[in-house]
Amino acid sequence: MKIFVYALAIFALLPNRIIFAIPCGKITGPEEAQSVKQICYETDGHYWTVLVIATQLKIPEAKAIAFSAEYPDNIINSDGYCVRTRYTFMYPKAQRKIHALTGGNPEKEKLISLNMFKEAKTAREKGIAAHRLGDSFAHINDKKGRMYPHLIGHTFQWKEPDKIKHNSSKYLMYVCELIAAFGGPDAQVDMSVFNYVADAGLSSDTNSAILKAEYNLLNHSLAFNIEKDQVSAVERYLKFRLCTEMGSYAIYSSTDRKKRVTTTVILTNISYTTTLQSENSSSSAAK
Repeated sequence: MKIFVYALAIFALLPNRIIFAIPCGKITGPEEAQSVKQICYETDGHYWTVLVIATQLKIPEAKAIAFSAEYPDNIINSDGYCVRTRYTFMYPKAQRKIHALTGGNPEKEKLISLNMFKEAKTAREKGIAAHRLGDSFAHINDKKGRMYPHLIGHTFQWKEPDKIKHNSSKYLMYVCELIAAFGGPDAQVDMSVFNYVADAGLSSDTNSAILKAEYNLLNHSLAFNIEKDQVSAVERYLKFRLCTEMGSYAIYSSTDRKKRVTTTVILTNISYTTTLQSENSSSSAAK
């Protein structure tokens, strides 16, 4: 019976949001990444949220931690695009250990995840702990007050609980726990981008583009690329985030011989500072 249920779960997942791990060759930009889908808290909640928090806290191995936080779901390249979706959703042990799909008490699962943080020594261990902490929030069945179970997980939950827009308050609680886990109870970060993402109710891909813009602002980058269909959303965010005194930006698009479009955001004269707020800040960014 267990084998039947497990096979049914895998079959049901395929047409929904999860595809088998198919190598896509070398992905060099957003156009090649569009065919690869993400699972769990998705790349916005796992990779980009972890990366922005760790960068603000000036953790040296921020990128390595973020890579490991996304690794149970996807392999990410150096520019933040998904190269390949992984198989971990197929294994009951990984479902319980990494994805918090236990059917158990949510508070207990959060404690388990936070204890993993305390014991983590390497960037990889910290990233896996961050992934499980995210799933300790995303994989709560609010109707039952329990975690989703292993094997079938939330396959038949068409609301897609892993999407931030479907439970933004839960996302902000995850962010606060993540800040404290990385930096201690007195750690402070600028919550503007997280409040913005929570308030805006956008797609996971758009959230990722916005968080990517914030990451590049934090790093005083000269330029970064985005998917062409995320230009308007990133422009709105940059207008919200930057004032005239802080600098300006330009957006440039080019098409290569294979008709692939590369869209680059060029940041000019940026003098960017963050507004520190405690992880318990209740301030909310305007849409």
